[in-house]
Amino acid sequence: MTGKYEPDESRLFSAITIKKSCLKNRFMRSAMAAAMADPEGFITGDLLNFYRIAAEGGAGLIITGAVSVHPNGKFFNQQIVVHNDSYIPGLKNLADTIHRYGDGVLVWPQLHCGAAQHWEDASGHRNPGLDVSNLGEDHIYTIIDAFGDAALRAKKAGFDGVQLHGAHRYLISQFLSPATNSRSDKWGGTPEKRMRLVLEIYENIRSKVGDYFPVGIKINTADYFQGGNWVEDTAVYAERFSQVGFDLIEMSGGLFYITELREELRKKAGAKEAYFRDAIPRFRQAVGSNTVLAIAGGIRTPAVMEEILDEGVDLISMARPFLAEPNLPHRIFEGDIRASKCISTYSLCNLCRTKVLRGSVTCVSYFPGDCFQSCPLGQDVPRIHTLVAQNKYEDALGLVKKDNPLANIMSRVCHSPCEKICRGEDGEPLAIKAIKRFITNYGMQNKLHGGAVKKTRQDGEKVAIIGSGPAGLTCAYYLARMGYNPALFEKEDCLGGMLNYIPAYRLPKSCIDLDLHYILSAGVEIICSTEVGTDLSLQDLFKQGFKAVFIAAGASVPNLLNLEGGNRQEVLGGLDFLKETRQGGISAAGKRIAVIGGGNTAIDVARSALRLGAREIEVYYRRNQTSMPAIREEVEQAFNEGVIFKYLTVPLKVSEGNGGLKITFCKTSLEFVEESEKEKVIPVYGTEFIKNFDYLVLATGQRGSLHKVDQCLELEKATWGDPKKPFQPIKTNIPGVFTGGDLVSGAGTVVDAAGAGKKAASYINDYLQGSSVREKENDNLFITATRNNAFSEPGEIIDPENPKRVEIPYIPVNNRIKSFDEVVCTLDEQSAVYEAKRCLKYDLDLVEKTRAKMARMGRDTFVLEPEDNNYSE
Repeated sequence: MTGKYEPDESRLFSAITIKKSCLKNRFMRSAMAAAMADPEGFITGDLLNFYRIAAEGGAGLIITGAVSVHPNGKFFNQQIVVHNDSYIPGLKNLADTIHRYGDGVLVWPQLHCGAAQHWEDASGHRNPGLDVSNLGEDHIYTIIDAFGDAALRAKKAGFDGVQLHGAHRYLISQFLSPATNSRSDKWGGTPEKRMRLVLEIYENIRSKVGDYFPVGIKINTADYFQGGNWVEDTAVYAERFSQVGFDLIEMSGGLFYITELREELRKKAGAKEAYFRDAIPRFRQAVGSNTVLAIAGGIRTPAVMEEILDEGVDLISMARPFLAEPNLPHRIFEGDIRASKCISTYSLCNLCRTKVLRGSVTCVSYFPGDCFQSCPLGQDVPRIHTLVAQNKYEDALGLVKKDNPLANIMSRVCHSPCEKICRGEDGEPLAIKAIKRFITNYGMQNKLHGGAVKKTRQDGEKVAIIGSGPAGLTCAYYLARMGYNPALFEKEDCLGGMLNYIPAYRLPKSCIDLDLHYILSAGVEIICSTEVGTDLSLQDLFKQGFKAVFIAAGASVPNLLNLEGGNRQEVLGGLDFLKETRQGGISAAGKRIAVIGGGNTAIDVARSALRLGAREIEVYYRRNQTSMPAIREEVEQAFNEGVIFKYLTVPLKVSEGNGGLKITFCKTSLEFVEESEKEKVIPVYGTEFIKNFDYLVLATGQRGSLHKVDQCLELEKATWGDPKKPFQPIKTNIPGVFTGGDLVSGAGTVVDAAGAGKKAASYINDYLQGSSVREKENDNLFITATRNNAFSEPGEIIDPENPKRVEIPYIPVNNRIKSFDEVVCTLDEQSAVYEAKRCLKYDLDLVEKTRAKMARMGRDTFVLEPEDNNYSE
């Protein structure tokens, strides 16, 4: 509920001092693995964005995800590491970012050294188990030194302190627990000896960072494991750690099977919050007033937080609630005292941590999933998969159309950025586009073409949209759904813009017609054969009562090559070739055709020419194969169909040949240019060669042009043509006039343009409602975090001998090149459901799998009460 809250009277918002550092409140953001570093462990933009949001959330102390102190102790991919001084600059950037955005927040890295199995045993072999008994003493001292060096690097990087991870199933906890430490030397056998590793790590850290740099540790209150520690044992550790000088002790619990254990703890606790609350009095007594005491585990409501503080805890430590609600402290401070939105009331919520390591997470409000985040239209891919897996195909279709009014089109031509970062069950990306094709085909077969519902409003102003390509259509649809009266102005005699240039074997006209019908049914007016800038001006539109204008004219002006002889009639533009093909005006039977370019237009031209009967088709691209911007699937299919590719080659001139063209080519080389994203293309003179063709098609890209719209229109240049902001609509110097899509970013993809149109509708709504246009560069809560396979192609992380991804059906090559019939076939129902169930984010079988695992493990795996423990030292 929401109630009156007096933050000035609340201990939650009182300050507390650790050494010379002052925490502004009692909220501690506990460490949680993020798996967003680069493959070598350096800080990335994803991590900076992740922790910027964390810093803005309002906690007093942030503990970063586990930072590996030694190469042998790295325990998951893309973990932050601090193995040597080269990592200091990146860590400094991280600390500075958190300080800059955190309004007084403090940040400590959690220092971590894997587990015993990551280290060699005394005989030089990897330890296969979790027992530390075989760990060599030389390795132990290496670990001790590594922690000290890591703490010093953290201090140099500007962190405010460090925390050791001494809980759960990791190395320090393995030394502390008699269940995993059966040594009889100076490192085990008694509680004091089992503590020796921690004590020597602490002394090593102190010798390097000095007396005034805060050092904390996270430890178990109970191991919940046969032969492990319980509160009376761990309180002894806490007392000793406090005596030697640890500044903060965080209370946690559980040695093994943390996910399953917490499910059992939740059942045991019932409605009671805070799994480890019963240990507070004993731990407070143990550490006295010398050490700050924090507690983690299942804490959700402000009332319970206050009670825990009254019972002797100093800091409330949470991780998953902050994933679901980064601004939780702000919300509580403002008087909203409902329970946190972490999904801990649901079964197995701790899987969100497990799934971060596997490449997916479950807290939708903060991490909607990599696929969700990468979609320019913001489609909730995981929920779509859930519905398909449950055989709810009509519901899935409705969800697709909710965020994508071009559903039938996108299921054919989207370049699938979601698939590039999906891992799926067993690590292979899901066939997300194929699943959506199945859904939309289900809609076609069952005539689920119902119109969109138009919202009516009294102030439904008129909005003019120039251009009816993907950006304009999508913008018009969402404005209509908001209750406005959008009108599409199209210079051609039909709607669709660049969609009409896509060959029918990729995009049948029936799909375009269905989506146009759906969009127009929302209440969109169409005005075709009217060119703004020629038939009427922007001023005319405002005089006619339009309150805003979105210019989505696309990129239809070709980038012409400075090619000698390039003005011959046998030299065609890529779009001209495709337009003539659609209209039946191209005769290529028996012809030899050269295509210049590496984008989707070039591939469309080549594959269309095959279907028109060309006997030889060669595509020339000035860079190498990996640099081609065309959709990889399209390139592969073109190759399968017989298109010949020539890389690192450019045309120099065109002259008349024997009944055709004589084209002079030369090879190229790529030269690295500092501070450039692409290598420079250098012609290699002396490598010239000549080939004869009947046609030369120049598919070297397109650009937008506004010269016919209005000569006085000046765009803000900050985002014009910026490839890093392909979906960013921009305002102009004329109030109420906005631009976006390919016109702004240059020729892009259909889904990018549609995403720009969707955002433009939001901008226009802000403007018409009297709000200033939001600067959307930094206001998006969802960060672009690609995580585990961000630095490798999906193929590199798949076991090629055991592929799990469903096989996409195609028409056989010999049949497909004889017509423009659609090449890609639709998955059958069984395959679609199977593929949807491979989604890690909404694994419908996950709960049952986990419960079955727990049943197999039985009571021997973990115990919930000391009296269940059969072990006695």
